[in-house]
Amino acid sequence: MREIRSVNCLVVLIAVCVRGSLSFSEVLKLTKLNKSTLWECLRRLNEMNMVSSKRVLTIAGPRVIVECEEEGYTVLRELRSALEGSEFSS
Repeated sequence: MREIRSVNCLVVLIAVCVRGSLSFSEVLKLTKLNKSTLWECLRRLNEMNMVSSKRVLTIAGPRVIVECEEEGYTVLRELRSALEGSEFSS
């Protein structure tokens, strides 16, 4: 499993992968992180090929869309399996 060293980045990964894709502003609202922290998490997750982001034009103007990649889903599945096998599982 790829190591995610920041709880903030893990929260971002979960938010994006649960929905599949979100706009930057949606991730910002869901996670309640400040913009610079969110950008840093997205940069790190992108470097690890867990998410990708792209700029798209919409009627409301340009938006950044963040999408979960297969590596992101894999990491979350591994985390889930690890938690299910731990003393925290019921």
